[in-house]
Amino acid sequence: MSLADSSPHRSRTVLVVDDDPDIRYMLRLKLEVAGYDVVSEASNGAEAAWEAENHHPDFVILDYAMPVMRGDQAATLIRGVSPHSQIIAFSAFMSGPADWADATLPKEDVGRLTRLLEELG
Repeated sequence: MSLADSSPHRSRTVLVVDDDPDIRYMLRLKLEVAGYDVVSEASNGAEAAWEAENHHPDFVILDYAMPVMRGDQAATLIRGVSPHSQIIAFSAFMSGPADWADATLPKEDVGRLTRLLEELG
């Protein structure tokens, strides 16, 4: 039995996007323990758009400040290639809601991530 099999909800797919590999790893572990299927990771906004087009994830955890392309710019592309994906702005720099995302989660509140995904459905 895998960790995902013990989850009370159906498996939901997630794309994790952050330029810090340690943060991506931590998010992957947290999500997989909670029963989510992390279908891919990306280290910048351009990679994120490509991965979203290939995987059409239910959720995209999207950092704002990244090289190559910022999160808000990537969100526009992601909406075009995977319109059903819900985007969560995940940033240490944003203090309020992001108009380019379905929800915003400050990095310091990472403990609320799975609860937020459940609320988004």
